[in-house]
Amino acid sequence: MQERGFGLGVWVAYIALVLVWGSAFILIKKALVVFAPHQLAAIRVTMAFTFMSFLAVWHLRKVPVKKYIFILLSGLLGVFIPSFLFPTAQLHINSSTAGVINTLSPLFTLSVGVMFFKQKTHTRQVMGLLLGLAGAMTLIWKTGASGGLTLNEYALLAVIATLCYSFNINIIKNYLAEVSALHVSTISLFLIGPLMLVYMTTIDLRTPIETNPLAGQALAYILFLALFSTTIATVVFNKLIMITNPVFASSVTYFIPVVALFWGILDGESLTWLQGSGIVAIMSGVYLVNAPQMKRAVESS
Repeated sequence: MQERGFGLGVWVAYIALVLVWGSAFILIKKALVVFAPHQLAAIRVTMAFTFMSFLAVWHLRKVPVKKYIFILLSGLLGVFIPSFLFPTAQLHINSSTAGVINTLSPLFTLSVGVMFFKQKTHTRQVMGLLLGLAGAMTLIWKTGASGGLTLNEYALLAVIATLCYSFNINIIKNYLAEVSALHVSTISLFLIGPLMLVYMTTIDLRTPIETNPLAGQALAYILFLALFSTTIATVVFNKLIMITNPVFASSVTYFIPVVALFWGILDGESLTWLQGSGIVAIMSGVYLVNAPQMKRAVESS
């Protein structure tokens, strides 16, 4: 599909996504005060499924059945799996670091596109990819008790979640480009929703809700995540992928750390020099990967 010029509507959507998704990490952190990661994920996805299921019923017949497998994969990779991985990671890394790790999405999107979808790349983008991955390495290692470096497996979970996003982006662009963004978003939640409902029957949500005085506040945070970050933002993001290109759409994550770092600083979080250098390397790498698309976007807007 031929790329179009990026108008005002694209940039409004772009900025809105940055603000909503950049704030998601601090909301997850606050909700984790009450709920365990698996409980948070279950509530969030179930709420999103509830919001979108009535729309999905109307859209099911408008999408060819052969596309359902790709829509299911989109739901699993774009929502279901990351909804467990990021909260689990954030029990052991701060919200601003999680926001920075999420910035790897454009780098992984390019890598997956080249390896699996025959996407062309340039030397500058390869340099950016290597620089970004080097930065990621500084965030998934931590200082051990003996003073040496050990693998931070929890940060690695966030990296895996970001890799899931990159596969989702390429699947949407290559297999679902002709399907409405609203249809993809609603049906994907409709397909993964029953899986989460079954999972909900196996976990205890009553105890934290009845015993923790902050439960109402935590549920409000999760409600915001479900309504805006998972449902509305997913529709907007899928549309952005379809009318622009995968790398440009995923570059929203280039600015998400700015918002995540802002909330983290307000909440008293701090970063080490090693983490700071990793952040600079990742954001520089993402810039190199996205510079051509960003330049064309500015020129055509």
